[in-house]
This record gives sequence, structure tokens and C-alpha cells, in this order.
Amino acid sequence: MPITWETEWDDVVHDLRGNEELYTYFLANFGGRVAGVKQWNFNTLSGAKPPSEVMSVSMEALLLLFFINYAKVWESQQSSSPSADGGSMSSISMASVTLYTKQNNSSTKDGWSVEGIRCFQDLKVKVQEDRDSDHGKQFEGRFQRLMKAHQLSADQASRKRKRVSATEQLSSITNELSDASSSGDES
Repeated sequence: MPITWETEWDDVVHDLRGNEELYTYFLANFGGRVAGVKQWNFNTLSGAKPPSEVMSVSMEALLLLFFINYAKVWESQQSSSPSADGGSMSSISMASVTLYTKQNNSSTKDGWSVEGIRCFQDLKVKVQEDRDSDHGKQFEGRFQRLMKAHQLSADQASRKRKRVSATEQLSSITNELSDASSSGDES
């Protein structure tokens, strides 16, 4: 299943680790935004540690809350065509599609609404239960193995060098020497 903006993103929050492919994509691509990109890449995406050892329950719940709150904005930005002034959406229309934050007149955010804070608390409980479940623990192991395999294949691909035959090396050296000697004659 290719993951695009047409993907049922509500499944990320509803199923969490239940939809392994989608949640793996979600964590791999967005987890570093709350856990710290450097730490996330070094520890989690390298396969050294499972996601739960790098990202706390609160961080994962916050990431999900960000996603719930801003998904409609991001979808609108992806599907909107640029306006005449070069922008894609006005800040007023962006604020109207967020669920748990509002924008005041001075174009700064007012913070999370009471519903947003309640949603965050509910997400923390859901994430903790999901992590503690057998399926959640299996997901962590599979995620870590997948990241290790991905890192290993990337490392191997970067280490591969094209072997140059002795004949090619000799002809290359000969060409370089003849170019150097002919440029020296012209001086």
C-alpha cells in the first residue's frame, strides 16, 4: 500500500501499532520531530534502540495530538493551488481547520483548548496500553529489526565500490600521463 495524503490517516491514531505498515511509516518519518532528530536518527532509525526507549509515552501522545490537530491543515496545503499572491492558504483558513488550537487576532496561537488537553491525556493512556500489549511489544521488536536491516543495506550500498580492472587502471594512468606531458610541451 503506497502511503499518500489519500491514506486513511485516522487509522494512525485509531489503530496505533495495529496497522504496522502505516505506524512504522508514521514513527520513522515523524518521531524525530518530538524526540529530537539527532537522537531519533542515531538511536532509533539506526536500529540501536526501539522507539519506546527514545520517545516517552508523553512524546508519542504529543506527536499524535499534533497530527490530529494539524492533519486537515497539511492536507489542505497539499491540495490547495497557489493563490495570486503566491501563498497557498491564509492564516485564518488554517486556524479554522485545526481542532484544538485557535489563532487570536495578533496571529499568535492561544495554546491548546481544554478539549485538546483532554485528548492528550486520553492519548497518553492509549499509547501506554498499546506499548504494554503483546502486539505493541512485538511491533517494537519488528520496528527495530526493520530499521537495523534498512541501515545495514544502506551501509552496504555506500561501501560498494566499482572494481576497476588492471587494464582500465593502466589505460587511465597512461591517458593522464600523456595529457600531462602534452600540456607540458605546449607551455
